[in-house]
Amino acid sequence: MPSSLTTALNLSHNCFSGSIPSSSFSKSPQLEILDLSHNNFSGPVPDSLTTLQFLTLLDLSNNNLTGTLPTFDRWVNVIITGNALLSNSSREGISNSDSNSKMQPSLATKLFFELCAIVGIFVGVFLGNYGFDKIQFDL
Repeated sequence: MPSSLTTALNLSHNCFSGSIPSSSFSKSPQLEILDLSHNNFSGPVPDSLTTLQFLTLLDLSNNNLTGTLPTFDRWVNVIITGNALLSNSSREGISNSDSNSKMQPSLATKLFFELCAIVGIFVGVFLGNYGFDKIQFDL
């Protein structure tokens, strides 16, 4: 699938470190769900994430992010538990370890990510066994 058609991307639990690359997600403008949780990202959250017009869930939890969360021009559920991030906007649904009510991804979101992982495994096994060059596409 071309990256421009990707609607959900789960990069959690990958031991990524350093800052979140500012232009990494510009090739996936259709992203609705972006999970960068449980890595070792540090520094500020790039303003470029606010350009993802379809983004509804951004999970940044359990990293080492600091600074102020960029302001989105629409409502985005942003999970920031386990960081030193501050928000200056009421347009995000913020979940932070210091808040009284913690917003967690819904069961449907969690199941979606699990299904994506399972499909990815099957696709990897299929392509590994049969080779991509042997697949015929009918248009």
